Amino acid sequence: MDVQLGGLKAGSQYSQVNITGTATLSGTLNINPLVRTILPLGTTFTILNASSGVSGTFSTVNGTKINANEHFQVTYNPTSVELIVVSGPAK
Repeated sequence: MDVQLGGLKAGSQYSQVNITGTATLSGTLNINPLVRTILPLGTTFTILNASSGVSGTFSTVNGTKINANEHFQVTYNPTSVELIVVSGPAK
């Protein structure tokens, strides 16, 4: 799955997939921040919604680094996947 982040509005400024049914995840998530600015900690991008649930995780995640002091944390929720801005360098 390729995600582009260029702003805070889902669908028009950042990629978001909406699934009617269950999302079964595996493979690679590629995060492409189009702007590398300092984002407020806790800024959340919901990149996937699945009405019947999310199963599995991405086996590889690329592009988590925002800058030297922030990175994206991938959070798997029962019906969504989010990228959350957290402090610290990417791992």
